[in-house]
Amino acid sequence: MSEKNFEYGGVMVTGAGGFLGGTAMEHLLASGKKVVGTDRNVESVLAKKLHLRQLDITHHGETCKFILDLLPETILHFAGIAMLREVASDEEMGKRINVDAVINLLDAIVNARRSVAGYSPVILVAGTVEQFGDPSTPGEIFTEQSTRNPVNPYGRQKQEMAARFLERCHQEKIRGYVVLQGQVSGVSLSGEISQRTGFLIPDLASQVATIEAGGKDRGDLITGVLDNKRPILDVNDAIRAYLELVQKMPAPGEYIVCAEKSVPLTDVLDILIRNSHAQLIHKIDRSRGAGYSDRFYSPKKIMTATGWKPEVDLETTVKRVLEFQRRYWKKQNGQIKNL
Repeated sequence: MSEKNFEYGGVMVTGAGGFLGGTAMEHLLASGKKVVGTDRNVESVLAKKLHLRQLDITHHGETCKFILDLLPETILHFAGIAMLREVASDEEMGKRINVDAVINLLDAIVNARRSVAGYSPVILVAGTVEQFGDPSTPGEIFTEQSTRNPVNPYGRQKQEMAARFLERCHQEKIRGYVVLQGQVSGVSLSGEISQRTGFLIPDLASQVATIEAGGKDRGDLITGVLDNKRPILDVNDAIRAYLELVQKMPAPGEYIVCAEKSVPLTDVLDILIRNSHAQLIHKIDRSRGAGYSDRFYSPKKIMTATGWKPEVDLETTVKRVLEFQRRYWKKQNGQIKNL
């Protein structure tokens, strides 16, 4: 296993205005790396703070020109649609962003090689454990070798992307990594970037923050059925894993990145209730779903290959999201100017 120097050409981060991409930018900048972040929207406060450059990676020609001009040594690709219902509502758009854009990046690398002999970047793209689908037997632990049977459009698109990406990387001798990402939450290093609502932890934390801000002593915390288990990883641990991969460069391929253990989702609820200023009454809205099977995944491959290990415990992750949502509520209601 060789180790990569980030200096020549620097690091390019796509989707740098989002949760994963923005957090990756903060980690790279904090460590003094040469980094360029891109996003379609460069007018947001975050985009301006991180000095993001505008790039629509679904545009083939634009992407090829950008890569040729920049010649990044490392590409971290986080641009995509991760919300399951958004992909399901417009699968054509989802495919364009989650699949075709990745192929555009590989085309851009091949195109740049025609002009710059020896150009050989390493590229990491974000997949998902949704590519595995449901376990065939209760308690099954998925590994990188497990059968793929995605059960939703998002998982199917990411599986198509991963298969095409790895095949093309092999053909073109590009060092490529697919991260099979488990459930991730938390807040970035600066405390200014967090996962948007629409995902479990920020959804619940937002409810708590709203109840507290209302000045009432108690309130209803409404959820669907939370009787299943998931591995929940802090976003900063996830980013450290990705950076370990592209820096230490073990064998190319797929790597599961997730928490070491799956926990009941009710643990998230319990943490929020313990840390709220109000008395929370948990109510279940069964119209939100009847729960799903437990999911277990093994991050052993990346831990062995790089020495990476999760460091942030679930309680810390959830408490950080709750505090972020409290600040966000105040900002939205004009009580503070910035997060």
